[in-house]
Amino acid sequence: MESCYSRQRRFLISVFLLNVLIYWGGYWKVSGCFDSERKALTTIQKALNDPSNILSSWDDASDSCKWRGITCHNTHYDGFLINGGIDPALVELQHLQLLDLSFNALDGAPIPDFLGSMKELRHLDLSWAGFGRRIPHQLGNVPKLISLDLSYSSLSAKNLWCLTSLPSLNYLDMSYVNLSMASHDWVHVMNMSPSLIELALYHCGLSYISPILPSVNFTSLRLLDPYLLLGSTDDNLRVDLSEFLEGSWRKLKILHLSFSQLHGGIPISIWNMTSLESLFLNACKMHAAIPDWLYELKNLKRLSLSDCMLTGPIPAARLGGLSSLEELDLSGSQLNGNIPAALGGLSSLVELDLSWNQLNGTIPTTLGQLSNLFLLDLSNVFEVDERDDPALVELKHLQFLDLSFNAFHGAPIPDFLGSMKDLRHLNLSDAGFSGSIPHQLGNLSKLISLKLSSDYSLSAKNLWWLTSLPSLNYLDMSFVNLSMASHDWVHVMNMSPSLVELRLLDCGLSYISPTLPSVNFTSLRVLDLRFNDFNSTIPNWIANISSLVSLYLSRNNFHGEVPYQFSLLPNLEELWFGSTDDNLRVDWSEFLEGSWRKLKKLHLSFSQLPGGIPNSISNMISLEFLGLSFGENITGSIPRAITKLINLESLSLYGYKMHAAIPDWLHELKNLKHLSLQDCMLTGPIPAARLGGLSSLEELDLSRNQLNGNIPAALGGLSSLQELSLQENQLNGTIPTTLGQLSNLGWLDLSDNSLTGNVSESVFENLKKLTSLYLSSNSLVFVPHSDWAPPFQLFDIYLSSCHLGPRFPLWLRTQKYVQVLDLSDTTISGIIPTWFWDLTPQLRSLNLSNNHIFGQLPNPLKMQPQSFIDLSSNHFNGPIPCILNGARVLDLSNNQFSAPIPPNFTSTMQYLEYFCAKGNQINGTIPSFIEGMKSLTVLDLSRNNIGGIIPLSLGNCVALEAVDLSNNRLSGEIPRSLGQLRRLRTMHLSNNSLSGKIPLSLKKSSSLETMDLGYNNFSGHIPTWISKSFPTLRILRLRSNMFTGNIPSQLLNLTSLQLLDVAQNCLSGSIPQSFENLMAMKNEQKINHVRSYGGMGSSYYEENLLVSMKGLVLEYTRTVSLVTCMDLSRNNLSGEIPEGFTGLLGLRALNLSGNHLTGKIPDKIGKLALLESLDFSENQLSGTIPLSMSNLTFLSCLNLSFNNLWGKIPSGNQLQTFQDPSIYMGNIGLCGPPLLDKCVSDETPPGPGYVEKDEEEDEMRWFYSGLGPGFAVGFWALCGILVLKRSWRIVYYRFFDKMKDRLF
Repeated sequence: MESCYSRQRRFLISVFLLNVLIYWGGYWKVSGCFDSERKALTTIQKALNDPSNILSSWDDASDSCKWRGITCHNTHYDGFLINGGIDPALVELQHLQLLDLSFNALDGAPIPDFLGSMKELRHLDLSWAGFGRRIPHQLGNVPKLISLDLSYSSLSAKNLWCLTSLPSLNYLDMSYVNLSMASHDWVHVMNMSPSLIELALYHCGLSYISPILPSVNFTSLRLLDPYLLLGSTDDNLRVDLSEFLEGSWRKLKILHLSFSQLHGGIPISIWNMTSLESLFLNACKMHAAIPDWLYELKNLKRLSLSDCMLTGPIPAARLGGLSSLEELDLSGSQLNGNIPAALGGLSSLVELDLSWNQLNGTIPTTLGQLSNLFLLDLSNVFEVDERDDPALVELKHLQFLDLSFNAFHGAPIPDFLGSMKDLRHLNLSDAGFSGSIPHQLGNLSKLISLKLSSDYSLSAKNLWWLTSLPSLNYLDMSFVNLSMASHDWVHVMNMSPSLVELRLLDCGLSYISPTLPSVNFTSLRVLDLRFNDFNSTIPNWIANISSLVSLYLSRNNFHGEVPYQFSLLPNLEELWFGSTDDNLRVDWSEFLEGSWRKLKKLHLSFSQLPGGIPNSISNMISLEFLGLSFGENITGSIPRAITKLINLESLSLYGYKMHAAIPDWLHELKNLKHLSLQDCMLTGPIPAARLGGLSSLEELDLSRNQLNGNIPAALGGLSSLQELSLQENQLNGTIPTTLGQLSNLGWLDLSDNSLTGNVSESVFENLKKLTSLYLSSNSLVFVPHSDWAPPFQLFDIYLSSCHLGPRFPLWLRTQKYVQVLDLSDTTISGIIPTWFWDLTPQLRSLNLSNNHIFGQLPNPLKMQPQSFIDLSSNHFNGPIPCILNGARVLDLSNNQFSAPIPPNFTSTMQYLEYFCAKGNQINGTIPSFIEGMKSLTVLDLSRNNIGGIIPLSLGNCVALEAVDLSNNRLSGEIPRSLGQLRRLRTMHLSNNSLSGKIPLSLKKSSSLETMDLGYNNFSGHIPTWISKSFPTLRILRLRSNMFTGNIPSQLLNLTSLQLLDVAQNCLSGSIPQSFENLMAMKNEQKINHVRSYGGMGSSYYEENLLVSMKGLVLEYTRTVSLVTCMDLSRNNLSGEIPEGFTGLLGLRALNLSGNHLTGKIPDKIGKLALLESLDFSENQLSGTIPLSMSNLTFLSCLNLSFNNLWGKIPSGNQLQTFQDPSIYMGNIGLCGPPLLDKCVSDETPPGPGYVEKDEEEDEMRWFYSGLGPGFAVGFWALCGILVLKRSWRIVYYRFFDKMKDRLF
């Protein structure tokens, strides 16, 4: 008999399969059956919902024994999906012996009582059928029943005594049936069923098992021989497996040790179990390779090693020994290398699951030899690449193919998939395919489910090929670009009457037909159209799809009224609806007063809610889940009428700004299991006394509010609580020790509060089920004993900013399953203990930043594939290690790493997205093999000692958004290949020795926002194409190079430009005149946008900039978006200061010093009211200082020195604070404070060339007349002596040599 595990697997691979098998005894003739039974069958047909039209053969004209699903002899059947009701006409089938209604969708309907009157039934299978409520006791009236399967349904039973009336019962499966009320007598009932051979009561809520029995009547029950099922999810079951498995077990055929502690590998004693046919070792976390001897178990038919953390390659050489193998599951591990070609020799293989590993290469052609293969799952194996070799097309009987979550690197979906005629289930979602979806998929006429969701890389011009899939039940094309199919997609779907579930989330659809001639969605149960842009009213035909169970219409830019008819949908159980703008109107009083008779889940999101949540929401009496999320300005209170929702189990309000305390009547919601009041502006303390009444509460989320006071000790009384989230509040005090009483707690988040005090082991005393602990951003001090062994095994540990040091916490050594570890800024110092590196192979995230840890890292460093690693701001030294399984984020910044980047570094880093090693002592060159890092979005190697050239291969990292190589010793030119970086947004190459011209190829990097090439040796003209090629450029820094020519007037067309720094070059000509297009400088930058690029999660490149301003070099990071600055200083610019500068009202710094500018300072300079720094020094400006300059109230740095200005220095407002005379020095005509020269009168002050007396003119004339001859005589006298007198000549030149040495 098929095992429970196999039946579960069969369901997973046949999501929509339904088996209806009706069997009459062998004495019936093939020619037909009784008319009464034929009529009963047609009556049943009418009561069923047949979306696939598979019951079309049930007509009066044909032989009923040839109807699909009807068997008059012992032949087999096909599967299909039905829903609806079971008509009592079934009772007319008086000779029925086998009835299979499993895998249906009967929507919680009760099992019909009349089944108890079908006296001839031998086999009844109602598993996975969607039945609900109580199991009818009438089933005890079927005395000939041999097998009964009621598993995997929403059923329950008060007692099981009806089973004692089934004397022939051999097989009983009630797995996942709620038998909690039958706990005390189930053993005695089963003991009165001596014919039982197999009994399955998996996950039934049983809490009691009789320790003794007067007599054991299970004389036929086979539990240990030939089956052995062991395993426990906790540590209470003690088994010495090494000793236990050493027994003979010579007849053992099935061994189930899932969830056992098998660290170190598969026990070798299993080798002796030569009769073994099925071996299940799921979730055993072995961290070991697959042993070679395993393939000597010649009788193995089923081998399941999923989620075992297996490592290394699949041992291909020994695979051929498993010639009887039918099912092979190696999913969820760390297996690497190629998929072995030897798998093609397993000729009996029916199911092959290699998903969620690290395999690579191509799919071997030998897999085409697996003629019996039914299921192939290669999802998330990272590097499977089918390319041009269609090995899969030979799998003629393949019905299930899953290639999802892979990296096909933009390859198109192969056309040949359309020739795999037997495919029922095809999953290509998020597989890295791109391009158009091939219409050949329309040839898969038996396809039941198709999943093509992507990352916007797939597209389709039309969807008409879908009309060739008559059996299609499930279609998911979420995130596929369907913009070109917008006008006909509704009509295509309307021609697919078998569709049960349709998901078109965020597909770029812009049109939805307002009307349909007829609605053919007669089977549609799930419709998901979220995040499109229909910009229309909601069509009424959606409200006419009476079969709808779940409807998702959020964020579609709908406008107008919400149809009232939604409330009349007879089967609607779940509704997600909402809008982010004010165009969609809802008459809440009418909307909520509809019938909504079956609605169980309601999620609404709106940007407006006049009057708050209405009381009429209490009319939805069937509601079990209520989720409401709102815009930033929605305020109100929770109506007490919600307490009338007696079935409510989950209440979630997000963003509903109550500005009040938590309501004290919440305890009246007695059935509430999930309460989330996130971001609701709740104030005051947590009302412990009231919340204590929610005895069924499993989840409590009060995060992101303004709650204050202590964490109430009374929360420890919520014995059912599994998740507690109080993060981002203003809670203070200590963590109450009563939280340690929450024995069911699995998630505890108290981060981002003001908690203080010591945390001892008593806080965690009984938290045996705790898996996630978040205490970051508090001032907690951990003080457990050095030998503390926590009662829990954590997966996620976030203790950032807590005080753990100085020693590394020893209790971490006991945590064997931790996956995320954040110990940043926890005062840890010293060298990391060696035992810690034994934990890292299972880590997918490690953050030890901002501590005082030193020493070298292990090489290689072992972690989970595509991990997050942040070791920044410590004292690590030595070489950068190789990351064995690769990483997505690697931050090694601000340490003391040295030596070049190792040659093998990039070999495993093809998925690296963020690499930051700034602020170290890395030398050598940038390796050319960096081109293998195709996913890299951020590369920051700034502030190191890296030399050589920028490699051409860097241009192959086409995903790059941020490159920072500043402050190194790079030389050579910018390679033309960088023009391939189309996504590049910020580029910092400053403070190197780069030279040459800015390459024309950079024009292709049109997304560039920051170009910093300062302090290099670039030459040539500033390119005029910059403005057209980089329309979003915000920062252009070319400071301290050797650029020549004019400042291109085209630069002034950059509307987003906030900083222009071309200082210290050799630019000449006049300053361009037109400034009206510099919009970012014309307007004040009031909103701070943190400029961040690339990376993932909390790791990204944060824009930074050095700005010469106020006589200092200032570094801007998080506020760089507020900086507006123009620096044209230290060039050879001439002409006058353009009047257009005075229109740059958002400018905060202006520096034109060190040029040859003439004319006056613009009179309207005072309009630049935000100016903080102004430098016009070292020019040839003349005239007076404009009085308007006194309006510059923010000015804190001013320099007008060394010009030809004259007149009285203006005073008042900000100018009177400048008391440093050096600001005005070098202007001989200026007078007044802070200069010592007083102004004589208000008349025009003396300017250049002014002469007071005629006598002085004569004296000056004589002076200049004698100056020329005197100079000539002295010059030739000195030269003559040096020529004639050798000793004088030697002394003279030695003097100048010494002066040179002192100066240089």
